[in-house]
Amino acid sequence: MKIRGKLRILFGVAAFCCLACGSEDTSGPAPGALRVMLHTPNADDGALLLTVSGGPIDTVESAGFSTSVARMSSTSFRVLIAGDIGNGNILTLQVPDRHAVTSYVATVTQAASRSTFLLQNPTGYSLLVQP
Repeated sequence: MKIRGKLRILFGVAAFCCLACGSEDTSGPAPGALRVMLHTPNADDGALLLTVSGGPIDTVESAGFSTSVARMSSTSFRVLIAGDIGNGNILTLQVPDRHAVTSYVATVTQAASRSTFLLQNPTGYSLLVQP
């Protein structure tokens, strides 16, 4: 009898732990990082001027490029990135609520070639903000 009682308590505690670990509260804000992913039509990008907006942004961090950031408002930044730029993650945004990812938009407003410094047409670029 004593062993059965202890087993019941052990199974109850194990079940509680499994339920507690498996549930994520998505009702409140979830501060954290969003990534800005670049798809470029060019192989020699050396500089990009971006606008990132749509929601509150705490900080903008580069993914290893020389970066200059200007806050235009509480929900908008202008970002200059320079270096050997290619497809993939180029920025990380620290935001107060990652659940609002769909409200964030990033666009390339200007681009320049790394080898010739000539301006590139920005219409072929796409940026995706994702968790």
